[in-house]
Amino acid sequence: MSANVASIESARILTKRFVTRKELADITGISARTYAKWGMFGRGPKYKMLGGVARYDLAEVERWLAERPERGGGNEAA
Repeated sequence: MSANVASIESARILTKRFVTRKELADITGISARTYAKWGMFGRGPKYKMLGGVARYDLAEVERWLAERPERGGGNEAA
């Protein structure tokens, strides 16, 4: 495998692993602006600045979501 092909494969793996705020917003339904605000105050999932763009590791997002308290789920009247 040539160095260029290896670099392209690495980039594909990273692209699937890290998402932008907009992509994360599309996944979670929480606005990209909310993630930006949370980032300013140290809230929300951790992110890395890559190429001047906030990128979220999907594994970290899953951990963060798992730590959030679950709500609802009460018994509905029959």
